[in-house]
Amino acid sequence: MEDKNRLFDGIKKRSFAVFGISYKKLTVLLLGIVGLGVYLGILLFGENSLVRYIHLKEQVQQMRELKQQLRQNNAQLQKEYFELKEIQPKEEK
Repeated sequence: MEDKNRLFDGIKKRSFAVFGISYKKLTVLLLGIVGLGVYLGILLFGENSLVRYIHLKEQVQQMRELKQQLRQNNAQLQKEYFELKEIQPKEEK
């Protein structure tokens, strides 16, 4: 009878642990890992994510290049305007 109880106690102890970790700790660990995975997924692919940040950074660079082109174009047009203005006769009063 005592051997039977010892065997039953051994089975009980083994059934409440996997790899030496209790089911409660294992469940908390797995939930923590899943939660961390979801959090990292949101950081990488969410509305305020790294991907969006990189995209906005590229847009800022494109806008700076466009601004420089427009400034050059404006300077050229101003030069043409002032040249044309000097060519036209001045009105006398």
